[in-house]
Amino acid sequence: MPHLVSCYNKYRDMGFEIIGFSEDKSEKQLSEYLKSNKINWENILCPNGEDDETVSQYKVINIPASFLVDRRGIIRHVNLTGEDLEKAIEELL
Repeated sequence: MPHLVSCYNKYRDMGFEIIGFSEDKSEKQLSEYLKSNKINWENILCPNGEDDETVSQYKVINIPASFLVDRRGIIRHVNLTGEDLEKAIEELL
């Protein structure tokens, strides 16, 4: 998570945006997690886990999961981390 926070802070002014989906069971749990990890991007609570419509639609089977979507809404990469994620962000921006 620290690297994702770093990427967000580095690239958000260039158009990089994150929308998080959380399977926490309550707003309080989610809020505490966001605060403790210094996460300030939009997050959507999906407390029903696998039964949540959004989780099901994207076929998320493991948490965390990530989808890098381009400006046209096309999913370009799935579950990249570290340097691979940062390189892909730079290429898309």
